[in-house]
Amino acid sequence: MGFRSKLLLSYIILIALITGSFYVYFGYSMQRGMLEDSNVNLTSQTQIARLLVMRDKGATKPHQLAADIGAV
Repeated sequence: MGFRSKLLLSYIILIALITGSFYVYFGYSMQRGMLEDSNVNLTSQTQIARLLVMRDKGATKPHQLAADIGAV
């Protein structure tokens, strides 16, 4: 194995390690951020549903309530 092939192989391994570490780190941080955003979104939707139900005191049908929440 010549010098050039060893040098090329070391660059390929280095790029693979750097790319893999970025993939693992950013994948974990993106997943964590998306979970936090989902929790905030679900909490706000629950509060909206509660306010809409309290406003009409049960007069709203479930499909109308879902449409109202989706429109907000």
